[in-house]
Amino acid sequence: MTDFKTAQVRHHRQNIERYCRLLATELTDLERQYLHKRIAEEYAQLQRLEGTASRASLSALLIGSATETTDQEADAERNGGGCERALLDGHA
Repeated sequence: MTDFKTAQVRHHRQNIERYCRLLATELTDLERQYLHKRIAEEYAQLQRLEGTASRASLSALLIGSATETTDQEADAERNGGGCERALLDGHA
């Protein structure tokens, strides 16, 4: 049972990370809205599995998963398109 739960948690985290990487690319407003919605859904499922996750643990997850930042990702962060901000804004 624990292995299945661990796999589910890992799956949701990987999805969140993938959507965050996509947010750092050139997207239409509709695509960006869709990704924000999917991130919120994945995060809600992750919270349900893990219990209530703190903002600090979410920040650690997102920062820890980004080993390198491309110029495009850095631009997105400076322009407020970062995933951490998107998640925290949606769950403040």
